[in-house]
Amino acid sequence: MRFIQTLYFNPKVDPFRYSFGWCRPEFNLMGWSLSCLQLHKLYGNVEIYTNDEGARLLTDILKLPYTSVHTDFNDYNTPDERLWALPKIFTYSLQKEPFIHIDGDVFLFEKFRESMLESPLIAQNMEIETDYYSGAKKILKDNLEYFPEYVLQDVLCGRSFFAVNAGILGGNDIGFFELYTKEAFEYVKRNSHCYVNFEADKFNVFFEQHLFHAIASSLGKKIEYLFNDIYDDKGYSPMGNVHEVPYKRTYIHLLGHCKRDMFTCVNMARKLNVMYPEAYYNIIKHFKDRRMDIYTQLYDNANTKTLADYKMMDVKAVDLFKSDGESKQEKGNSYFKLPQNIERYVTSCVKKIYHGWERMPEDMREDYVEFMKRANELFSIIEGTSSMFLHGKFLDANNDIEFFYKNYDNISGIMVSTNKYVSIIQSAYNWAGIFNIEYRTGVEYYERLDPTVKGEYLNMLVMDINGEVLYDIDEIESALLAFAKTEVSFAEILKYMESFFDEEVIKDYYPQYQKYIENMFVKMIVTKVLDINTDASVTNGCVI
Repeated sequence: MRFIQTLYFNPKVDPFRYSFGWCRPEFNLMGWSLSCLQLHKLYGNVEIYTNDEGARLLTDILKLPYTSVHTDFNDYNTPDERLWALPKIFTYSLQKEPFIHIDGDVFLFEKFRESMLESPLIAQNMEIETDYYSGAKKILKDNLEYFPEYVLQDVLCGRSFFAVNAGILGGNDIGFFELYTKEAFEYVKRNSHCYVNFEADKFNVFFEQHLFHAIASSLGKKIEYLFNDIYDDKGYSPMGNVHEVPYKRTYIHLLGHCKRDMFTCVNMARKLNVMYPEAYYNIIKHFKDRRMDIYTQLYDNANTKTLADYKMMDVKAVDLFKSDGESKQEKGNSYFKLPQNIERYVTSCVKKIYHGWERMPEDMREDYVEFMKRANELFSIIEGTSSMFLHGKFLDANNDIEFFYKNYDNISGIMVSTNKYVSIIQSAYNWAGIFNIEYRTGVEYYERLDPTVKGEYLNMLVMDINGEVLYDIDEIESALLAFAKTEVSFAEILKYMESFFDEEVIKDYYPQYQKYIENMFVKMIVTKVLDINTDASVTNGCVI
């Protein structure tokens, strides 16, 4: 079985400036790196189909270990840049022996089961028509002139249909792929004059994913799926939980909205940092060398080797990089300067709502001024702190997540304390919610949040090497953080938090209560709000 990927690279587009559907350009490059490096780690053999410029990016600049580089895309021309799935169809059409194609936003942490690799047809999972497909189907019906006979009933009739998710796609039936790609090319070509009239990007899932399932179904071909569950378009969010690998999840696929979500992308970058630090720092170095903006400040020219070699050192990062009282000359690295993420994301949201600060209600403006005054007081506590020290906190947080999932079965013994760089600010407007409307993508709560409602809000401010982050929390979460100011175990937290719930809830619904507190606990570990004391936890039965 051959493991292959596709990068159709337009040399006119700068990958250090353009994000290719990700929320920032560096995440696109980090995603490619993690995807390739994991495939190479598991199988030792991964091939790329691209052009000369794409090969230079992936192998010369990113230094990714592709075992074969095919430049068949040198003579390839797309009828429309919005048809991003068409280059994959081209790659499928070139295959003459069994293969499995893995998208560049798919990260594999465990080998595929052998029985699946022996199957005639392979896909990630089956999808059922939901809102996205239904809306896109109406657009296609109104604008396209040609539909293959395999899809006519699905598209023209009112019934719901099925498709596959092509995060992975392949198999041993090469004859099927010859037919499938021929039909897909015809589907695209005969409608090429129609693309100027509508959002052509809506067409991708139809000529790739829906057509694949429709032809297989029509011919009675069985598709072997990595996941047997049938997904709708809102069911993929857990597949983006990068922080859960490899303990709770061994397969990640960052579909559209996940790639636009800063929280998810930062976690993906963190995973690359932990597993492949040289690849991570290489990407950041290229941005720094080009004097280009990047989301993180954790790279310092004088200390790259020390940082990259951190995991080899038998010490905690906060001990290694203690530098609160050290001078810039002694440490040899730049001091931390806040990039003002709050202003960036809040301003973006306000512009969309009120079309400018001057149209914002006066009491809301006054509340924001007061909120930022308080935030800046907190910033002053760490402004001037060595970025090396905060990078140590960043690395510790990575290790805390690994430690947590490794000891999940003994969660009661995990010892934590509230991160001293976390503060809570009260406000009359939900500034943390407003921040996350822009910072987060694909989270239904923030998509429905009305930021204009006045009330009593708690904004949790987390100082991070990647810039300050806001989380909107409730009184129960605030109470947990206050309790954890002094070091406590999860068992102690679980007992203490009972006082915030009715007796009958604790008596009759204790398993649900425990899960609720546990989920809160996990969230605070992942967001670096709670620090784990691994040494104290080990004495409680945990393992390193």
